[in-house]
Amino acid sequence: MNGTVSKTVYPLRGTGVRIPPSPPLPQAVALSLSKGNLIFTQKTKMNNVTQLWSVYILQCNDGSYYVGITTDIDDRLREHNAGQGSEFTKKRRPVYLVYTETHESYASARKREAQLKGWRRKKKEWLIRGFPSTRPKDSLKA
Repeated sequence: MNGTVSKTVYPLRGTGVRIPPSPPLPQAVALSLSKGNLIFTQKTKMNNVTQLWSVYILQCNDGSYYVGITTDIDDRLREHNAGQGSEFTKKRRPVYLVYTETHESYASARKREAQLKGWRRKKKEWLIRGFPSTRPKDSLKA
């Protein structure tokens, strides 16, 4: 998780307190009223902590490839091999990790995963062998 969320509840019943409209608050702060209580919610960022996402390619026992994303490669590989991963890999165990790359955000990893899933087998094998993904377009034909 990239931070913490803290909630403080202030009881308002019987205090005669009226809540005037509040000015806009920073995105990390929210005020709400629920069942006679004022609820102050604040999200705080943890300093120098970034959750990295990994895009990975597994080679299945039948030679097919599976592309996915995770925050913990080792744990995810264990899940796939225990039959707790996807239905695709469950039927093709054991699976072997053949490629991985790191992304700083979920969105970036998801976008790359979608890109790799759209590639044909030959192009995935080209990437797995260690060729950069920035080759001229003529060498990337799917």
